Amino acid sequence: MITGFGRTGRMWGVEHSGVEPDIMTVGKGMGSGFPVSGVLLSDELGRSEPFGKPSASSSSYGGNPAGRGGGRRDPARDSSAKGWSKTPALVGAFMLERLMQLKEKYEFVGDVRGKGLLIGLDLVRDRKTKENARAFDKPKPSSRRRSGAASW
Repeated sequence: MITGFGRTGRMWGVEHSGVEPDIMTVGKGMGSGFPVSGVLLSDELGRSEPFGKPSASSSSYGGNPAGRGGGRRDPARDSSAKGWSKTPALVGAFMLERLMQLKEKYEFVGDVRGKGLLIGLDLVRDRKTKENARAFDKPKPSSRRRSGAASW
């Protein structure tokens, strides 16, 4: 769902691997904020059961006119957005370069990786053991109290 519509610098994230899927789910970026989703599948799979039978693979929410309008614009065919998929690749390359600089500077940045705007950062306590940093561990309560409220 989140690797499509150019976020990785190519139309579909799978294009980076050379794999040709028989079926893909799409959504999120398709509706520009409107909640829509879809299933893309090969012709062969589309003719087989249950997909080949009318309504056999639909949902009770299918056919909503507002959803159809929300997902109607096709950025791949929109001439006003020519080159649109290059932007995530360029911005992502810039971000990766800057994040790599942070990795060199800070020991708690264990790894930086990604494609386009899908970027991951591993925050670690120790780079050798790759023990995860616990940045969101709940701090231990203070023994001091103010106005009856616990101090953290």
